[in-house]
Amino acid sequence: MKSLMMQLLRGLDCLHSQNIVHRDIKASNLLINNRGQLKLADFGLARILGGPSNPSIDHRVFTNRVITLGYRPPELLLGGTIYGTEVDIWSAGCILAEMFIGKTYFRGEDEIAQAQIVFKKCGTPTPEDWPGVENYPWYNVLCTTERHPRVLVEDLTK
Repeated sequence: MKSLMMQLLRGLDCLHSQNIVHRDIKASNLLINNRGQLKLADFGLARILGGPSNPSIDHRVFTNRVITLGYRPPELLLGGTIYGTEVDIWSAGCILAEMFIGKTYFRGEDEIAQAQIVFKKCGTPTPEDWPGVENYPWYNVLCTTERHPRVLVEDLTK
């Protein structure tokens, strides 16, 4: 697991250093050969951030309907459309959890159920622990009814 995660993170570092966001990191987009070498695959949703003409742009306005649901980060589930390479890092963390438990850790049937599953495990975001979260379009719909404490560490280490 350590070797595969290191290779995944190095691959993402290579992409991100070139201002590329993959936007669909998931287990089925990781190819592993018989020597244990990991390769990133399926760049159909990948986009360039900034680029040589404007390297200062590290976030752009994109659709939030990317990344397979079980690997989609909370900011996209909350309707965010301005994001960068951090969405790939969330997906990599989901893959690490999947390696530990042997199945997709966050598995929702739709975006609302997915957000609720993430919040039940990671805790419902609040403006105190995530400044600006209340500005996401779907925050008032998804985060104001029921509050959940963070149980992620306990859940993954039992």
